[in-house]
This record gives sequence, structure tokens and C-alpha cells, in this order.
Amino acid sequence: MISRPHAEREEYDAQGPDHVNRPRAYLLPSILWLAAVAVAPAMDRVVFDHHGTRRDVEGRVVVEASDGGLVLQGRDGAIWRIPPDEQISRDADDRPFTPMTREDLAAELLGELPPGFQTHKTAHYVIVHNTSRAYARWCGALFERLYTGFSNYWQRRGFKLAEPEFPMAAVVFGDRPSYLQQARRELGPAAASVIGYYHLDTNRMTMYDLTGVS
Repeated sequence: MISRPHAEREEYDAQGPDHVNRPRAYLLPSILWLAAVAVAPAMDRVVFDHHGTRRDVEGRVVVEASDGGLVLQGRDGAIWRIPPDEQISRDADDRPFTPMTREDLAAELLGELPPGFQTHKTAHYVIVHNTSRAYARWCGALFERLYTGFSNYWQRRGFKLAEPEFPMAAVVFGDRPSYLQQARRELGPAAASVIGYYHLDTNRMTMYDLTGVS
């Protein structure tokens, strides 16, 4: 089954911020997929310290290293790499792993962002924005056209594609300064050289209103 956006950030050479220097199409990665990890029999819950912040994440452990390090995939599709010394607790229950619904994902995104953001949902995307509704709708329509075009291209070549396992998320800021404030946390200084990006770890796209109208 193919479901998750592609691990490589096709719009940039994203080995890290130092490589983010040749912008390409910044929307296409949201519809590139890789093979999904098999569904775990139980829901894992890991509490850990992430850069000084306590995190409590439900998901599935997809890699467990010999030293006890974990790669945890949250219910929103985000990837967490958790070294042994950052782990506080770990347990599991009998519930099977289930991805977030679009409604749950929208609520999570709104809870992380400042007041004033709204949601716009399409068939495959959850868009949270503090720009105009018209621009959010335009972004959603563009994403869906790219999704359809990409799917058709590979299906005509004999590839069998499945619906994405996780809702695909995009955060659209109303202006460049607020976008940069967020993007610098993930890309560092390279954020100033790009107008949008897909981040593998968060499984989200981030961009801003290019029309300058909010």
C-alpha cells in the first residue's frame, strides 16, 4: 500500500538546512508517496523530552534500535526520532493503531498555532490558514489538481496507488514574516530562500500567501 508523502523533499535538496538552496516545485512533494509501514497490532504511547519540551505522543514504533532508540510515527503521520536518553516512559494498549481523522488533525493544528487560524478541507488535504478564504480555496484546488495529475501519471504506467493513509496537512500563513518565524524553526537561515516546503518529520507543508492579501 502506498500512502505517505515521499521521504525526500523534492522541492529542495533537503538533507538539512545547508542543502536547501535550490527551490523547485514546492507543492508536488505533498502528493509523492512511499510504502506505508504495516499497521502495528497495538497503539504505542511514548513520553519523551524533545529539546527541553515534554512530549506525549500516541502512535506506532516503526524502528527500535539495539541501543533502545526509537522511531515513532504519530497518528498524524509525523516522525519522531527518540534517543534512549530522551525517553521518559513507554507503554502500549490493546487499541489498534489508527491514523487521525481530518477533524482530529485540524484540531491538532489549530491548537499549535496562534489565534486567528481557520480550516479548509478538501478530499485529501487539511489546510489551516490565517489568510483569505479565497486563497485557501485556491491552494486546496491546486493541491487536488496536482494530486490527480500525479496519480494519473503513474497509474497509466502500471503502478497501483492507494489512498494516503494519513490526511495531508498544509499551513498557509497570511504573510511572509509570520511564515519565516515558523519556517526558521525547521529550516534555519535557509527559510528565507524558499517560499514553501514539505517537512518529512512533521508530514506537513508550510507556505504563505504569495498575493500579499490577508
